[in-house]
Order: sequence, then structure tokens, then C-alpha cells
Amino acid sequence: MVPVQGYCNSTNFSRDSIRWLDFVAHTEGHRILHALNGTGESKIAGYSVDGFCKETNTVYQYQGCFHHGCEMCYDGYLIHPLTGTTMRSLRQKKEGVIDTLRQRGYNIIQMLEHDFENLKKTEEFKEFLLQHEVTDRLNPRDAFFGGRTNGIKLFFEGCAKYIDFTSLYPWVNKYCEYPVGHPEIITEHFQDIDNYFGLVKCKVFPPKNLFHPVLPFRCNGEFTDELNGGTITSFVTGGPKNYAYKLSDGSE
Repeated sequence: MVPVQGYCNSTNFSRDSIRWLDFVAHTEGHRILHALNGTGESKIAGYSVDGFCKETNTVYQYQGCFHHGCEMCYDGYLIHPLTGTTMRSLRQKKEGVIDTLRQRGYNIIQMLEHDFENLKKTEEFKEFLLQHEVTDRLNPRDAFFGGRTNGIKLFFEGCAKYIDFTSLYPWVNKYCEYPVGHPEIITEHFQDIDNYFGLVKCKVFPPKNLFHPVLPFRCNGEFTDELNGGTITSFVTGGPKNYAYKLSDGSE
């Protein structure tokens, strides 16, 4: 049985925290465990930490200004709208966690959100982002899509026929092979895909000039298909459709 929350812990994280941690790992040559590699965020001294390097015994914490009551960005007496406590209380709680980790002998490196905004403007970081993409963890349930119906020809004179198609899902369940047991989760250093038997999260370029598209995906909560390498990015349900296609070169 696949766990509802997947095979990594379900702690919240920001994409910027992952970008920062991967950037540090890239520039310093260390492996830093975080929410999107290994088995998720490491738990140290009872706290889930954003990043942890076993080689250097270092804890990395990305401190979002809004969520941790940054003293440079928020007045200490301001009430946080989500927690109902003051920004100062959030800051003191954060500092308490850092003090506990230091007392346990861990090295601590912190990145404040407003400092990270400055880092993102540097040429070194911009160059890094050209080769870096934050990819969420694979969720097997995302591969399931509801059945589809559509009219190929809306008016036709002739004898009507009824044809029953066997649904693909039960056919696969009966006749195809499945991985069994708990998986080995691989998030880096990939081999050729033919060397694996299991589930893969990847990008697929759809075949062109197909009358019936075959690659379904969800866009803004809608079920649709990809055509000619483009992506439908927006349309209004129940009304006139506004289709926008984003191509690989960034054009629409």
C-alpha cells in the first residue's frame, strides 16, 4: 500500500529553500539532505531541519521573513495573521531552535529570505538556475485520470452502432507487471531509463500530428491533452475558451 503522503515526510518547504540548498551543495561539493532528496527533511534534536550535511555535521535553515518574524522586515509587536502571535514571539521561537541545535554540537548556517533575494540577482546564481529545476516528489496517484468522452463528428446519417471498449486500467491490472514491495527512491545520478523497473517522473514530448492526443494532464484543475508540444495554460470552464500555448522557446 502506497502511503497517502508518499514515501517522504510531509513537512512544508519552500522552493526557494530547495534552490538555496542545492546551490550550496553545488558550490561547496557536499551532499545536503533536504525535503526533495533522500527520505525528506532530517529530524535533529526533535526538529525538522531544512537541510543537513552529515559530512560536516551542519544544519542549514532557510528563514522566511514572514513565517519567522524577521526583525528587519516586520515590527516585533505586529500580530502574525496566521498564528495570532507576535512577530517577536516567532523570532524568539526560531532562535530557541537554533540555540538548541548549537548546544547539541551542530554547525548552523542560516539564510534569511531577504538575503536570498539579493543572492538571486548575482550572475553565479542565475547561471546555476539555468541548469537547475525544482521538481516535486513523484506521487503515483497523479498518474490516474478519469475516463474521457468526446464527439468526433457531431452529425452523421447512418446506422448507429454500440461498441464497448475495455477500460485500460483494469486491463493493465490483470495482464501487466507491477513493482512489488517498497521502492528505492532515486532523486539524482540517474542511469538510462531502461535500467529501471518501476515508476518514473519525467518530461515527455508528445507525438505531433496525432488526431487523438494521448498524453493527458491537468491544467488549472481541468483535464486536457497536450498538442504539438504546446501547453494549454488557461481557459474558462463553461464559457468561451481562451487557449494559450507555451512552447519550449518560451513563446505563447
